Amino acid sequence: MERQQVVLDPAVMAALGDGKEQRRRREMTPAQRAKAQRDAKRQRVTFELDPQVVKMITQIAAAEQCSPAGVVNLLVTEGVRQYMAGSLVFDGHRQVSGSPKWGWVVMIEGLEELVRELQKHVKK
Repeated sequence: MERQQVVLDPAVMAALGDGKEQRRRREMTPAQRAKAQRDAKRQRVTFELDPQVVKMITQIAAAEQCSPAGVVNLLVTEGVRQYMAGSLVFDGHRQVSGSPKWGWVVMIEGLEELVRELQKHVKK
């Protein structure tokens, strides 16, 4: 005998899905639920960073005893403020890109030296 195909209303499907989610949450420990809520609020983004920039972020995070993500959030926010105020400019850092997607690439010179200077600074 052939099995009959059942088509459910989208609202019914959504309700069934919600039930599975509620059951999954009930089975979690309070700590797991709290972590799931924190994770749901986060917006994770991946960017390619120069290894020297990662070293600087790590050094600052260690010196300030905070997470690298916190350092990145602060530095980017302050950079946006400087950009809007006109004190952060891209001139001198842009080079023509070979990619059809981007017109320019941003190149930052002297990163190794900056890492060394930062290392001296955070040891003080």
